[in-house]
Amino acid sequence: MARAARILEGTEFNFDRLVIENSRRGLVLVDFWAPWAGPSLRQQQVLKRLANEYRGRFLLVTVNTDEQKGIAQRFAVKSLPSCKLFRKGKVVEDVRGMQPEADYKTLVDRYLVPLGDKARLAAARACSMSRKRRSNL
Repeated sequence: MARAARILEGTEFNFDRLVIENSRRGLVLVDFWAPWAGPSLRQQQVLKRLANEYRGRFLLVTVNTDEQKGIAQRFAVKSLPSCKLFRKGKVVEDVRGMQPEADYKTLVDRYLVPLGDKARLAAARACSMSRKRRSNL
């Protein structure tokens, strides 16, 4: 996944597609921030660094709450910084306040399927499909 594709900006127009739909396929972390909130700017730096470090294993969507008030209201964002982790179309974690980088890593790791497991799952699916094709012959 290209670097830019790991970090996207959420708006009223694209939020459901970027976050809700993508969370049905994988992990999406939404960073709620505002330009006047120093801690939210620091949180954003940490989360962007993690998104690049994880090389696309999760999608980071940033939401400027000053510009996207409807999204902030929809998800009851009352304090900044704030982030929410989406999986299968729903919020599975809600973090308020700046956290140490290790805590964000722990949070993301809790919901990621290990890469080795992904490879085994893909191989099992391929094997299963191959068997189905042979039985249909």
